[in-house]
Amino acid sequence: MRRASTRLAVAVLVLGMALSGQATAKELRVCLLDDDLPRSKRGGGAAPGFDVELMGLLAERLEARLAVVWVPSAPPFSEIDDPELPVGPLARGECDVATSIPGVEALGPAESEARLTRAYYGAGFELVSKSPTSEITTLDQLAEATVAVRLQSLGHMVLQRRGYAWLARPTPTEVLDLLDRGDAAHALVWGPALATVDREPDPSWVPPTILRFNQHLAVREGSAISHGDLDRALAQLIDAGDVRRLAQSYGLDRPPFDSVFEREAFVAQFR
Repeated sequence: MRRASTRLAVAVLVLGMALSGQATAKELRVCLLDDDLPRSKRGGGAAPGFDVELMGLLAERLEARLAVVWVPSAPPFSEIDDPELPVGPLARGECDVATSIPGVEALGPAESEARLTRAYYGAGFELVSKSPTSEITTLDQLAEATVAVRLQSLGHMVLQRRGYAWLARPTPTEVLDLLDRGDAAHALVWGPALATVDREPDPSWVPPTILRFNQHLAVREGSAISHGDLDRALAQLIDAGDVRRLAQSYGLDRPPFDSVFEREAFVAQFR
């Protein structure tokens, strides 16, 4: 999943312009978590995060100055329903855009204040196996094994409700330690978290619908840069291949999925 760092020169240039305060006609105010690699990292230097660089590219295309509003990160126990998504500051008007929002339900207090753009990458629970020749492709194939997973995550909930054997730990590193020690045969790890460690996912595995999400930008209504303008600029970068190349350089290998997690379907499965 990891790729050699191939930073886009234009993104670095635009980011430098934004941080130096160079004046432009418009300002693109973006809320980003200050410690959320591979997506954002305050003080990240030449590799500040996928979303930081992407917003720099969008600011350049929109002829705007990028203004980052850093939001403190807290260690989450849930990788999906994460209360630390910067939707509160978005709802309060502290910024105009929030990144990596996994659907309308994740908007929370900003749901009536913001609209989502098209999806720009996919993220799901990736499988890492003890055996290098594992060819696991479905959740059903995990029924006879012990699976390591992050505590209180969606992956943990799915394994519990299916009655599978599981071991849970609070961090991805600890989850993978269980695998390395032989306590578990497989590990389910949230893809963006897996991108920050030196580990490859099983190549045959595609996260099932119940364990995958598409990621969007959320744009506050009434912003200086409209939802339509931002969505069109994002589409242009997607069509040019810039988003995909940048995502892969940060180890985010999944393009948007055709179908994703739906809460009603998830609940119905376990009635």
